Amino acid sequence: MTTTTFETVSYQLTVRVTDDRDRPAPDAVVPTLRMVMVDRGMATPAPALVRRRPGTFAVSGIVDMLGRWRFQVGLADATAEIDSALD
Repeated sequence: MTTTTFETVSYQLTVRVTDDRDRPAPDAVVPTLRMVMVDRGMATPAPALVRRRPGTFAVSGIVDMLGRWRFQVGLADATAEIDSALD
């Protein structure tokens, strides 16, 4: 019998969405999250961002492939990218 061991790493991300006056965005504004493994160019389904309070969203999870990951947070007309080494 052969066994394989996978290394995993957890992540936690908090996103704050504000208007041009730095006030929390209205409840109708809900950002999306996409996760891409930079070195391999492959995306993985990302859990949904959960509203914690007005304008603040959070997500946490585990990836089973160590390496450089890009978190892409999207709104209707903009995307912010955060690169992180998860290892």
